[in-house]
Amino acid sequence: MAEGGVEQRDIAGEGNNWLVNETDVRMLMDKVARHRYYKSDNDSESVSIMNMCTMLFERDYECQHLDNQRGKFCPTYPMNIIIPVKERADVAEAQFPNTSFDVDEFIPLVEQSHLCRRKHRFPVPVILFEGKYICRSASIYSNVASQWSEEDGRHKSFETKFFEYGMTIDSAIYLLQNVKFRRQIIKDADVMRYCNIRYIFDLRMENSMQRRSPTVNASEGVYLQYYTEFKKISVPYPEVASFRDFCLNPEIEELYYDWTSRRRRFRFHVPADDFIRPPRIDFSYYQEWKVLVLTENYLLLLLHYIALSEKGALVHCITGIDRTPLFITLLRLSLWADGLIHKSLNPIEMTYFTVAYDWYLFGHDLPKRANGGHWIMFFCFSCLAYISSLMFSIRASIGLSRPRDRLYKLNTVYELFEELYYSVIKQIWEEELAGT
Repeated sequence: MAEGGVEQRDIAGEGNNWLVNETDVRMLMDKVARHRYYKSDNDSESVSIMNMCTMLFERDYECQHLDNQRGKFCPTYPMNIIIPVKERADVAEAQFPNTSFDVDEFIPLVEQSHLCRRKHRFPVPVILFEGKYICRSASIYSNVASQWSEEDGRHKSFETKFFEYGMTIDSAIYLLQNVKFRRQIIKDADVMRYCNIRYIFDLRMENSMQRRSPTVNASEGVYLQYYTEFKKISVPYPEVASFRDFCLNPEIEELYYDWTSRRRRFRFHVPADDFIRPPRIDFSYYQEWKVLVLTENYLLLLLHYIALSEKGALVHCITGIDRTPLFITLLRLSLWADGLIHKSLNPIEMTYFTVAYDWYLFGHDLPKRANGGHWIMFFCFSCLAYISSLMFSIRASIGLSRPRDRLYKLNTVYELFEELYYSVIKQIWEEELAGT
């Protein structure tokens, strides 16, 4: 890293209430690269990371907290889910409508709905922007059959027995569970309604959804009736395994995705709206697209809707552990670089917060991904150098002047992350070689 970059970061850290330094970020990266956070993690390091994220969040927001100790709602969510409800008056340039969020009202909805989503990853607000929530989650199960197949190891033999009209114990349980599942779906829609969500950005690849059996797919449409008030925007994005090419050649502009074998299954859909016209999506490639270009265009689309809509949005992929944090992080850092959220945090603190909260505490398995060469997290932060231009700033669209330090902020975060990521991963690999 250039010496100038280090000097600038030191200057940025001067002042009051500086909670994090580069040593803290290095220790965090070492923890994240060696350990996946899970529900039973109450070790001192994980608790300290959680406490630091809470302090950083509460610097700018009045927050409520959803107690998820030992994963009682979701085993791969933070032990303390932080929900911002109001921007603090002492750091806010302008006052926006307060949210009506009340964790005591939210908990009963989650209790009755969280089992209908994969890995129990229910919609949860993670960003507050102008009184609107940006939420994250996993996808819902298509029906009880797919849920049983994934969680309990039942496969086509069970489905065949039931749909040949042979009443068995399994099929009787299926009928009862289906009634319960339908109730959970209804409550899941209530969760999104409570968070004032209008847009659902679905990052799943359509071909990956087709891997399920016809029986599983057959009833998926039945449950869509409960989500008709929400606008689904299909933004299919390459699976995490595709980022192995980035590990082999970490030149971000050289990472392509081949759509040739998926041409018939690929769909890009943006719903029409009377008050929002999406920006022109310029994809220069048909068979092979640059993943960077795809990421930039999707981010522009998300920022456009978030800026101009009066309601919030939900971002999800299949399990919400890889592709979802990629876009949540880019959204958070882009809005922060515009001076619109987390206004009191400096680049070092934002590096810590995004790595810790958006990735580690929300279940991203960096040790497994790094060992497999699936460098999606590194790709995410590498994008910062390309979204630092004013093209990605939404200040003008909401009537504000252009940001003065957007480029500096994002480049500083990228340089710090790049230095520490390579350093920690290299150290782990050297230890493994020495051990063999």
